Formats: sequence, C-alpha cells, structure tokens
Amino acid sequence: MHGVMERIIRFIDSFGDRQILFITFLISLLSRLVVILLLGQEQNLYEYGSIAQNLVTGNGFSFDAFPPATPVQETCVMPPFYPYLLAVSYFLFGVNTIAIAAIQIVQSLVGAATVYPLYYLAKDTYSKRTAVLSVLIFAIYPDFLHWSYLIQQLTFTTFSVVSIVYLFRIYNNNPTHRKALALGLGSELGLLVDPVIVSVVGLLFMWILFLLVKWRFEHDHSSIRDVKLKATGLILAIVVCGIVIAPWEMRCLSVYDGNFVFIKASGFNLWRGNNQNYTDTGIPPWTTTDMLAEINMTKEGDIDSAFGQIASTYMLTHMPETLMNSVRKFIDFWWFPKIFPEESPLPRQILYAPLLLLALVAIYIDRRRIVQLASFLLPLIAFSILYSLVFILAHHRIPIQPILFVLSARGLDHSITSLYRRNEA
Repeated sequence: MHGVMERIIRFIDSFGDRQILFITFLISLLSRLVVILLLGQEQNLYEYGSIAQNLVTGNGFSFDAFPPATPVQETCVMPPFYPYLLAVSYFLFGVNTIAIAAIQIVQSLVGAATVYPLYYLAKDTYSKRTAVLSVLIFAIYPDFLHWSYLIQQLTFTTFSVVSIVYLFRIYNNNPTHRKALALGLGSELGLLVDPVIVSVVGLLFMWILFLLVKWRFEHDHSSIRDVKLKATGLILAIVVCGIVIAPWEMRCLSVYDGNFVFIKASGFNLWRGNNQNYTDTGIPPWTTTDMLAEINMTKEGDIDSAFGQIASTYMLTHMPETLMNSVRKFIDFWWFPKIFPEESPLPRQILYAPLLLLALVAIYIDRRRIVQLASFLLPLIAFSILYSLVFILAHHRIPIQPILFVLSARGLDHSITSLYRRNEA
C-alpha cells in the first residue's frame, strides 16, 4: 500500500500544469460527448427555444408566457445570453436537430474548459494535488455530464461561477486595476448568463464592507495601503459591471417596470415555485381557473409584479414560517436533493455523500485558516442563502458544486497524505 501511494504521488507531481489541464480537458470533453451520443437528441428546449425562434423569425426577444391564449410579447423571463446563443445556432443551421447538436457540442467544450479556472482556483487555495483531484472529480461527475446534454444555461453558469470566484481570489491575493477590470467584466457576463450570479457578485459589496471595517482598525501603514487598493479596485469592478449590463437592464425596465435580476426571482419563479413536485417556497398555491383565464390576457411583467407582491406579502405576514422554511431549504440545498422529481435519490446519494463528507473534513482541518479562506468559502454560503430565501430547484445547486469539489479534494488529499505518512512511519 505504501509503495502504491508513493508511486501515485510521484506520478501526479511529475506532470506540469499544462499537461494536467490538457489531459483533464480531454477526459471531460470526451465524457460529455459520450453521454450526448448515448442519450441522443434533447427535445425539451424550455423557454429558451421559444425565445430563440422568435429572434430568428424577427419577433425580437419575445415569449408567449402562458400559451396558447397569450400573444407573443417582449420578455425578460430569461437572461439574454443563452437564447441568443441558441438563436445563432438556429440562424446558421436552421431550426433543426443539427442546431441542437451544435449547442450540445459548444456546451461540452465550455463544460470541459471549466477545468482551467477550477484547477488554478484549487491550486492557489491549497496545492497541486488538491487541484488535480478537483478537476478529475469535476471531469467525470455525472451531473455535469448530463447538463452538457440538456438545453439549459447551467453549463455556462457553472463556468461563470468558477471563473468569478477564481478572479475574485487572485484579485484579493494581489490586487491590481487590470484584475479588477477582469473581475468586473466576468461578473457582468455571468449576470447575462444567469441572474443567480448576483449572489456571487454581491460578495464584492460584502468584501468592500469587510475591508472598510478592517481599514478602521488597522494601524500599520502598509496594511492600510493594501486595504485602500483592494477597496478601490472592487469599486471599479462593480462600476464596470454596472456600465456593461446597463443596456439590458434599461430594456427590462421598459418591459417589466422592474429589474430583471430580481423580478425574475420574486415573480415568475415564485409562481412556478408552487409546483410542489419541484420545490417548496412555503407559499400556498393561489392560482384558480378564473385567475388563469385572467392571467392569459395579462402582460408578462404585470403578472410577475402581481405574483411577486402576493408572495412578498405572504412571506412578511408569515415570518416565523418563512424563516424556518428558509433554514430547511438551506440545509436541503447541501444535502441530497433530487435533481428531477421522478428519479430515485439513491444513486446520487451514493456519489454525493462521500464528497460532502470529505468537504466537511476539509473545513474542519482548515478551521484555523477560516478567515484566510473566506473569499473562497463565502460564495458557497451566498449561493445557498439566495436560493433558500427565494426559489430553489435542486439542479441549481450544480453551478456552485465545483467549489464544493475543491473542498472534497482537499479532504481526500489530506486523508491520503495522512495515511501515507502513517505507513511511512
């Protein structure tokens, strides 16, 4: 056993970063393409397909929210990146299976490319061996292979989340205006992919507050300069993010009379959240046949605003129940939720349980470094809180899971190293 472990450790250490990344990229890409070949053509295009077809037929970014009665109307029900990507594929190949296959190939490439920011994030936070284990887990984990097949934006959301956390980490370690600019642009692109990334971008504001508090109590001049540099750079990142996303926000203000990042969560998703097979918002269903008839003839933005107001009123008037429900959902988010209501949870539990356990081991062994690791751990907490408060489907845990895998890899590396040293002794 001692000899085998020693050879494995030496084998990993013998490869350079580029070699490791090239190999894991190929493993990740081939795994995704095999899954696509085995599962065949995806048929369910959700809202993305309707919006993309309307784009290529000249109807703009529009959607019939409650077919068949509602006429096609301008929408902000989905962020723009994925429908436009699908529309480009439709434009190039036509509305057919070739266009869908092209999107699946692009998703496989982006999914495989996620190993790059994930590897450097893990290496920068822990070690090379932890980084190797992180990307190997990610490359073959079934959830990510499956989402490269489905026509949804979560593959791009995952890449965005990992990249933003990595950019945030390297900026915090060595702040420069160039890194702040990259962080701002990355955050803006992420928001156009998936509004849930507002939870990660929100960390920029939280970190500025933390730096300002630290600034107040610092007495060393070099530390004060460092805090000033970090705070001004983060403000630059937020300004850049706001400027670039402003055109889409202005459009959504005209369509929705509100902000697309928040109105989507507070209105449309809370209404759908009353589907108990998928999620439990704690808000009882209120739609009736008469209400649906009225909804079918109502502007989408007005529907969302109305449902958002009803949902908010219910949550405020049932605060103890809302808080308890949020705590339960926060725990469920990291436990063993089903991805789809009809599936058996056992296979996913068998895969996920050891990874969760190893992540908890990593948090325990690094408990004395918790402040240094805050910029790495906070996205996990922020992501969980957002979905526990607003709207949760189990598959939305997937984009943040690679961060958990880094912790799992850290726990596994520590366990292997401890066993190796014990055998050596």
